[in-house]
Amino acid sequence: MHKKNVLLAFVSALLLLVMLGTRITIPASASTIDVHPGGSIQAAINSAQPGDTIFVHEGTYYELVKVNKTVSLVGEDRITTIVDGEETGPVIKVTADNANVTGFTIQNAGSTSSDSGVLVGKSENVTIHNNIMKDNYQGIFLQGVNDSNIINNIIIDNYVFGIQFSNSSNNKVVGNTIAYHTTGAQITESTVPNTFHHNNFINNTYQAKAYAAHTRWDNGTEGNYGSDYTGVDTDGDGVGNTQHLIDLGKDVYPLIVPTRPFPVVLDDIIYPVALLSNSTVSRFYFSKPLKRIGFNVTGSSGTLGFCNVTVPLTLMWCDRPEEWQVTVGGNSPTYFPTPTNNGTHTFLYFTYNQSTQNVKITSIYVAPEFPAAIVLPLFIIVTLVAVTLRKEKKRTFKF
Repeated sequence: MHKKNVLLAFVSALLLLVMLGTRITIPASASTIDVHPGGSIQAAINSAQPGDTIFVHEGTYYELVKVNKTVSLVGEDRITTIVDGEETGPVIKVTADNANVTGFTIQNAGSTSSDSGVLVGKSENVTIHNNIMKDNYQGIFLQGVNDSNIINNIIIDNYVFGIQFSNSSNNKVVGNTIAYHTTGAQITESTVPNTFHHNNFINNTYQAKAYAAHTRWDNGTEGNYGSDYTGVDTDGDGVGNTQHLIDLGKDVYPLIVPTRPFPVVLDDIIYPVALLSNSTVSRFYFSKPLKRIGFNVTGSSGTLGFCNVTVPLTLMWCDRPEEWQVTVGGNSPTYFPTPTNNGTHTFLYFTYNQSTQNVKITSIYVAPEFPAAIVLPLFIIVTLVAVTLRKEKKRTFKF
């Protein structure tokens, strides 16, 4: 009897709400909307409900995208799923809280100060994860954004800034590679510190500028890797003994090797070169004409240093041990076993006596020579064919 009374009261309450004109919304379960090449990402967002996932299949999409709903925008593969702004504005603009953008190459924004690969404005709890941003005025621009996360992106070869924050607080930037910019990261006007750690700042003219003086450059024990840092690590914990002075800031716990592979850009393709060492690695470069990778190693004198370098075969064009030459300070390494490869990458390991030295890894690939036993018969065959064709030509045109 008691249960019937409760049910009756519930139904009566519903009827009363309806009579009073109150709208009752029963949330629908989240769904996934697929976008295929030839389709529109923006059209999918426009038709989505909050909480939905927009899954974009690999291909190139020429459009400017506005994420104005709480949705997850997910690319199938960040190398082959491309959003191209055709130099007309910010490629992906996020204005919704709790939105997510992951798995894309985001390129060719316009040329004005707000034209970013990803522009986030006046939002909270936004996640930008596992993307590639390149060839934009700036990679990521946060304006009035709080409590958001920028994680594991490759931000490379944008015109001015890799990342810029304006009036944004308590955001976390972790595990990103920020390379080849005028300024890697610029932070202004924050009320609560933004935190950067385990990022790789590589070959930026200015690695970072923090006008917001209380920006944090570590997680309490480890900071970031900077390709211009040359301090040493005497206790082997992977952290330099001295601070890394950033323009208008400092990294108290600088890392001596990058947390992600070095990105080598060749013919608009990014090739990752992974490097592990007990030395501080700085001034990394790649020379296409010389077919060479180079970098400096710095360590305490009287100790043994090592490097383990993994190189894509398609970058250095050689797959046999005898096609590699490695020097440290102009000399052969103390120990350099036969390089190995797995069909896609070559693995190079070598040791040396530590100081500050330059390492050069060069491809000395030479086109294979044919043995004389093969060349001579081939020459005879080609000669006979040529003579026969010449005689045939004479017979053909003899009247």
